[in-house]
Amino acid sequence: MTAAAPANGKGDAARARVLAAFTESVAAKGYAATTIADVVALAHVSRRTFYEHFAEKESALLASHEEFSADVIATVSKASEIGDTTAERIESTINALLNALSDSPAATKTHFVETLGAGPRAREARREMQRSFVSLLISLAERAQQRNPAVRALSPEMATAITGGLTELIVQAAEEERLADLHQLSDTMIALVSSAFLGAPS
Repeated sequence: MTAAAPANGKGDAARARVLAAFTESVAAKGYAATTIADVVALAHVSRRTFYEHFAEKESALLASHEEFSADVIATVSKASEIGDTTAERIESTINALLNALSDSPAATKTHFVETLGAGPRAREARREMQRSFVSLLISLAERAQQRNPAVRALSPEMATAITGGLTELIVQAAEEERLADLHQLSDTMIALVSSAFLGAPS
């Protein structure tokens, strides 16, 4: 159960500070090691303020993940419509994804790595973000087919496999503290998606 938050601008600002501090602490220490005391000290708020917004650590993690995933998916969805050709739209999609993640390294590490060991609700939230990206890839392929019949249809299974591959590259970068260099993965990710849409380059 999530605690009721004050319905005013001041309460919203406090909630945002708590979530930002929570994400920073989890990225630095890990979810299991992060305490409420760590979060309130970093956010410069009281424990009471934390509990006005969140019932416990898991509630904060789920709220943080929901905001992060919604922002990332919205950004990438918009980017998937940019470009005149399928290749341009794939490139725009991947670069938007990498931009969004590299701009928020603490959130990226928290939600791609730490949610894995944070219990079934957190893992399901992580999967939901992946399912959103699967749907985005399928939609991108369908729109590409309307302009170019040579583009292959993308099955849910294939889109899931692609998403899993992209996710694993991001997880490795996060675990190895390489999120600042995430754009080095751009060519590999674009090639992976392009090969599914258009076939491997000769």
